[in-house]
Amino acid sequence: MSRREVKEALYADMNVSAVLDLLGPVSADNRRIYAGWPQQQPKLTSHEPAEGWITFHEREAVIPWGGIDETFVFEVNIFATLHSIGEDILDVLDDKWHHKLAGQNSRVMGTDRNVVFSSRIMSYGMFESDEFNESGPKLHRKVAVYQFRTVKIPFRSGA
Repeated sequence: MSRREVKEALYADMNVSAVLDLLGPVSADNRRIYAGWPQQQPKLTSHEPAEGWITFHEREAVIPWGGIDETFVFEVNIFATLHSIGEDILDVLDDKWHHKLAGQNSRVMGTDRNVVFSSRIMSYGMFESDEFNESGPKLHRKVAVYQFRTVKIPFRSGA
């Protein structure tokens, strides 16, 4: 399985109405969810009271020597006009990615990776401002780091 398939699976998890409804309307100028950093700075519509966008990227690649497992670590950055948007989006993502028990979500990513364990391992918040427009709105930024431990199929966890 390529690492691209894992990124595509995570993008599909975020590209759902539960997340997009919180971020605001999608347009050609603002896709709202970006794998990696957008080539052009997303712009706020300024007529939506609550809106934002998400960027996500692989934070580090831990590739074990001779092991049957592989760990993926992704950082999700949520930029929003309201603090509550970041918290609400993390609630949606935690339902998909933060599991207390190994094998709890019985998830397969791509064609041959069984997710044995996934968890949010860190999160923090801060403020961002539009450096080109000082009178523009201050943005809340929520950063979360998720870890996914996978094994190649045909390995199965549980009974």
